[in-house]
Amino acid sequence: PVWVPEDPASRFVLLVGCNPVVSHGYLTVLSDPIRRLRAVHARIADRLARLSERAAALVPWLAAFGRSVRPTLLAAAYDSSVDALLEPLGELEEHGVVVAVSDGAYDLSHDLVREAAYRHLSTPRRIMLHRRIGRALAIVPDDDDILAADAARHADQADDGAICAAASARAGRRCVRLLAYDEAAEHVARGRRHARRLDAR
Repeated sequence: PVWVPEDPASRFVLLVGCNPVVSHGYLTVLSDPIRRLRAVHARIADRLARLSERAAALVPWLAAFGRSVRPTLLAAAYDSSVDALLEPLGELEEHGVVVAVSDGAYDLSHDLVREAAYRHLSTPRRIMLHRRIGRALAIVPDDDDILAADAARHADQADDGAICAAASARAGRRCVRLLAYDEAAEHVARGRRHARRLDAR
């Protein structure tokens, strides 16, 4: 069994993984979950506000991706060069906002950081981010259709019918090859839904 400390302070530190961005200054509000979450989000917002404009501009993109992302793919979605992202990504890493993972990708340092950044995006802004991410994923070389499901998911969130229908078909075929028939059916259903909308226009 996994050991879980009894006192609230220790449980909270365990929850956030001792991340300095989200753990500092919150032991006084542990008794109230709503106050605790608001305090965490406020602290994260304060930390993000200290970033340079170039570094802060990448945070919504990293949040919208929803997972780790390689600099090449981030650059494609952001419409930038990889070289132009090296300095702001380095700044984010120095501030503990992102971490480098083993495959050369970057990810936000904690899900709470992702949640706080994403919830501050307006609906039109979210749609734009998901559209750009979905299209970047759809055109990147991907012989085995590994990225197709992610492309379809982002395109679906942006209501980008053509990209979602095509990516869903690729994702469905990959699932069939892997004998994941239930998941394949979900991709097919989503793709058909978007295809029907396109036919109706």
